[in-house]
Amino acid sequence: KIREIFQAADTLVERGQSVVMLFDEIDVLCPRRDRSGPYECRLVAQILTLMDASTAKVQYRRKEEQQQQRGKGPGRGKG
Repeated sequence: KIREIFQAADTLVERGQSVVMLFDEIDVLCPRRDRSGPYECRLVAQILTLMDASTAKVQYRRKEEQQQQRGKGPGRGKG
């Protein structure tokens, strides 16, 4: 379910829409790693991975837009 939420957010970002995700009581889903079992550790790892991937996609998209505004689309020279 969490992966689907992030995929839906990524789709909206790809369409040029802004997305804000709020996590209420995330500490219930992701307790401290030193106090959790293997399932909770995997869940925390998955959430962190999804958050990191979403951030990377946004940064890539911004860089791509900046290059297009400068007249340098992908593969059109350096810089």
